[in-house]
Amino acid sequence: WHFDEGEGPVAYDATTQHNNGNIYGATWYDSDGGRWRDVDQRFSTGSCLVFDGNDYVDCGNILPGAALTVEAWVYPTDVTDETTIVSKRDDLAGNYSYVLRLAAGGTPEFVIYDGVGDKTASGDSPCSIGTSYHIAGTWDGSTVSLYVNGVLQADTDTAGSINSST
Repeated sequence: WHFDEGEGPVAYDATTQHNNGNIYGATWYDSDGGRWRDVDQRFSTGSCLVFDGNDYVDCGNILPGAALTVEAWVYPTDVTDETTIVSKRDDLAGNYSYVLRLAAGGTPEFVIYDGVGDKTASGDSPCSIGTSYHIAGTWDGSTVSLYVNGVLQADTDTAGSINSST
């Protein structure tokens, strides 16, 4: 999902899997308003989705296989509270598979729930308000890793398979 369609209620899956996402509450911006000026980033349409804390995109029940990479460009405007960037969860039961987030205070984290417990890779330092970051979490079946702007921040071993909440 590139989140660069520029209009409409759907974020289209860029793969052949056709897991299009329904957009709830997020706002399309036709231009980036200067938010990406500190990063050499090119967008195909010049548009992006902006989330204000309660917005989300529901991409359906996508369960990870033997490996997983979750990534996003973020531009924090408030780091007071924990902010979920991307997650796979079941709202009814509260079960998670993974979550990429900014912890309260702005430190990026990637958490895998592996059947044994939470496995967290945390960033070296908090994200600053008004600065763009590329944050990526990976899981290869045995290690959870967190990257910020392409630099490995942390990794931790996992013992079990990823929780496959529905």
